[in-house]
Amino acid sequence: MARYDDGTMLMGDLVVTEAELPKVTDVLQSHGIDQTALHKHLLEQSPPVWWTHVHAMGDPTQLAQGLRAALDATAIPMPATPPATQPASQPAIDLRSAPPSTQPTRAQPANPNTNPATRVEGEATAWSS
Repeated sequence: MARYDDGTMLMGDLVVTEAELPKVTDVLQSHGIDQTALHKHLLEQSPPVWWTHVHAMGDPTQLAQGLRAALDATAIPMPATPPATQPASQPAIDLRSAPPSTQPTRAQPANPNTNPATRVEGEATAWSS
């Protein structure tokens, strides 16, 4: 959900079985949540699964209640209670820790001081590779 000056926008995808789709569609429509697309990714999937894209603007509490009602129309069990603790955060990764041989290199820009025809007299050449 994203908050705007004139309300909150709900946008996302729900993946439901073909048997659940009519119930989910009815619940979404009864809560004012539009289905902007409906499609399959795999034609011969078993059980048949549909992707439905949803969109709505309005009060965030009402949108959340409508989305929850749509999820309640599926066979997906809701957790009884939220987890007692948050999962441990992943330690930071130093992207510069790879061995030099595996780090990408940048192409060096052309240095006019390396070409005797364009070298300026008295100019120092401080170029490292």
